[in-house]
Amino acid sequence: MISGKHFFTALLSRARIGIEVSNVKVVMNNEHENPPGTHGLEGRYANYFKIGYNAFEFLFDFGQLYNEDERAQFHTRIITSPLYAKTLFSLLRDTIEQYEQAFGDISNENDNSNQRVA
Repeated sequence: MISGKHFFTALLSRARIGIEVSNVKVVMNNEHENPPGTHGLEGRYANYFKIGYNAFEFLFDFGQLYNEDERAQFHTRIITSPLYAKTLFSLLRDTIEQYEQAFGDISNENDNSNQRVA
């Protein structure tokens, strides 16, 4: 294990997400249509996230947590450089702004009851 990591974990609720990047709109739903360039990718639902970092990399863990479970079940880990983590942050921020323009503000009313810090 790498020493000096800092972690933040949050529990989020399920939502249908639309992403628009470079004039390409991708709508994630339950249909069996795959956008171009995604053949062979497996979609996994996540409502529990853990983010860690050290001087050289960021770690993003994705998993599921339900009220009846005591522990989150993680299924995916992404490791990337600080530069790409910041790029992801910027892309996510821009995409959320576009989502809110299209569908309205995302409610923060449950933030206090659904956040967990590891």
